[in-house]
Amino acid sequence: MPTRSTIWTKLQRFDADGDGKLRLREIYAVFRSIGFSPVWSTVSAVATALYRGPQSSGKLTLSIDLAHIDKSIIKGQTGAWDENANPISGEVEKFLADVNADGDGKVTLDELRARVAADARASIEKHPPRIVMLGALTRKRRFVESFSAWVQLMEVAGHQDENGIRYLTLDQVRSVFDGTLFDTILSQPPRAARISAARVIKELFGPAKRA
Repeated sequence: MPTRSTIWTKLQRFDADGDGKLRLREIYAVFRSIGFSPVWSTVSAVATALYRGPQSSGKLTLSIDLAHIDKSIIKGQTGAWDENANPISGEVEKFLADVNADGDGKVTLDELRARVAADARASIEKHPPRIVMLGALTRKRRFVESFSAWVQLMEVAGHQDENGIRYLTLDQVRSVFDGTLFDTILSQPPRAARISAARVIKELFGPAKRA
């Protein structure tokens, strides 16, 4: 059996019926388990299924094929992942250096946005759209696909400093790539602070206009 990707090992536990696929109700369970509201879990589950289902299965479906989840790597996330959806150590360190350029160990959405925007631009050269004239729209879409994960992670695991700036620690960002942050979130009690879908939308689509 081939080596399973990091993302496969983390998501396989949600395959309740053991059929090798994550169906909508199972994807919904992923988002509920990390603290999202029922409504926002539904929105996130549908959006995830719409993208990763066809990518992983090679056909129109809302089920994610875990055996081929590596095929659904977001194209805007260039460099840090290999073709099997496993992190590349050296590239992960470059990512960490980019989002911690000031050396304070606190990674804000502004710092993540700059790196994600650069990745989305680079992805156009690495994975060009079929219709060249759609390059700008494709870049924005890839930015949203990638940045949305960081925005939602900030809601689930972020901290807030004395000035009200929200951030992830550098160790938290590092643990995104090896999957251990996911385990940490699942093992902890629900956050006292309410996860805000409105803030997610605001922080996601405002920057998307400028990406």
